[in-house]
Amino acid sequence: MISIFFSTLVLVALTSPAHAFPDAWSFGCKILTTQRSDPLLSPGLPAGHVHEIVGGNAFSRSMPDALAATHATQTSCDAALDHSNYWAPALYHIGSDGEFERVKFTGTASVNTVVFATSSDVMLFTGLLLPKPCMRL
Repeated sequence: MISIFFSTLVLVALTSPAHAFPDAWSFGCKILTTQRSDPLLSPGLPAGHVHEIVGGNAFSRSMPDALAATHATQTSCDAALDHSNYWAPALYHIGSDGEFERVKFTGTASVNTVVFATSSDVMLFTGLLLPKPCMRL
């Protein structure tokens, strides 16, 4: 159920104009790594499918604690202060011969964030609402 809600939320955020969400922001990211990792659903183990991962350079398959992302020293995103990580499943194309080929990622990923949280879950930072540190979705 959470996955369906989150997928719907992402779809709404990606297809709605930014002005529809006053607490929304968007920024571009280059791919940090491509791997079978999902620290939330399968921490420390290979994930069931491949993800394209963007964001802070502290990403790991396990992300051992809630503060792991704070150890990043760089990010692959335009938002220099955000060392969070974001990931999405890699896309594949089925050729006419029935073979699967991963669609090569080109350009930048657009991270669109919408804050649907109580005031205790977010913090005010220079006029912007940002998720509080260590928040996991």
